[in-house]
Amino acid sequence: LRCWVRDHPLACLTCALWSAFSRSGYSPRLSGKAGSAEIWVKTIQTNFWEKHMTLVAEILKSKADASVYTVAPDATVLEALRLMAEKGIGALVVTDGQAIQGIVTERDYARKVALMGRSSESTPVREVMTSAVKCVRPNQTTEQCMQLMTSGRLRHLPVVDEAEKLVGMVSIGDLVKDTISAQKFIIEQLEHYIHGTGR
Repeated sequence: LRCWVRDHPLACLTCALWSAFSRSGYSPRLSGKAGSAEIWVKTIQTNFWEKHMTLVAEILKSKADASVYTVAPDATVLEALRLMAEKGIGALVVTDGQAIQGIVTERDYARKVALMGRSSESTPVREVMTSAVKCVRPNQTTEQCMQLMTSGRLRHLPVVDEAEKLVGMVSIGDLVKDTISAQKFIIEQLEHYIHGTGR
């Protein structure tokens, strides 16, 4: 099976479903005619994925706490850790006024402070933060975010508007939750579609 949508988070789901149907001898019917694997996959893409892509703005609205927590560059790593622990989050955007200077995560602490024997009480955030911050817009899709996280080995993406103002943060956990929800929806739609009740 040539996968037409291999870069989509749900591509493996569709291919797995097709393989299962093929092994059982069942061939999904499209408009009354048995369809090939390629036609079936492309039909699923057109009818479901492209109509139900989640935007970053929707992810932010669905979060129980959409607050964005920041820390100053001259704050200590210990202060940053305390704030992350208090809010139950794994990253903080480093800002100087309204300008984004970087991002600091629990992983930065583990690799750049703890493993190097540095003191979190005396080390400023600016010395361990990641300065080259990758940001996304509210109108971008979760698929684009997933691709960016995968290629950059990132776990958090600050969200900025057209004026470069910080408006939110999306994490890998947010995207996984959305993907699971989308998978459930698509499975339900496919069941109706395969049995001739889909639209």
